[in-house]
Amino acid sequence: MVRKIDWESAMMVIIPLAAIYGFYSLIITNYIYYLVLIVIALILIFIDYYFIKKLIKNSYLITFVMIFVFIFAIFSFVLMAYKDNFKTEIFIVKLNNCHNRGMSTVSFKLKDKTFNRLLNFNNYSKQDLKDNYYIKLHLKQPLKKIYYIESMNLIHRDSIPVHCK
Repeated sequence: MVRKIDWESAMMVIIPLAAIYGFYSLIITNYIYYLVLIVIALILIFIDYYFIKKLIKNSYLITFVMIFVFIFAIFSFVLMAYKDNFKTEIFIVKLNNCHNRGMSTVSFKLKDKTFNRLLNFNNYSKQDLKDNYYIKLHLKQPLKKIYYIESMNLIHRDSIPVHCK
């Protein structure tokens, strides 16, 4: 017996996972991009409500969140596919904070905005990290004020070139 795949349920799992992956792979330093995605999601809800009447099966809020996550996932993957056309820029930034609650996350500032990203630092003490380490970011910029993270490493402050300190 061949089992039928419920594509709607599968997409309800795959699309949010893709959006989470996109969120942790991108650094968006201008919130206007989020605003544009929100407006697009609202326009799609408006069009569905007045013309199509097929999208909204749940509440408007749940539908809005689903559409926003779907658009963000597509946006992230388009940028990731497009990123290879740009050169890699290296940024060395100060480590602001680190947390190890379930997942290891670091906090850093880039372009006057604070970001939290996943980074394994299990072999280091928290105080040693804050006092002696910086984060070396290899970033590509597919759009203005949006960076794709190629790699992110801890770097000891003694190995940082003098002009970067």
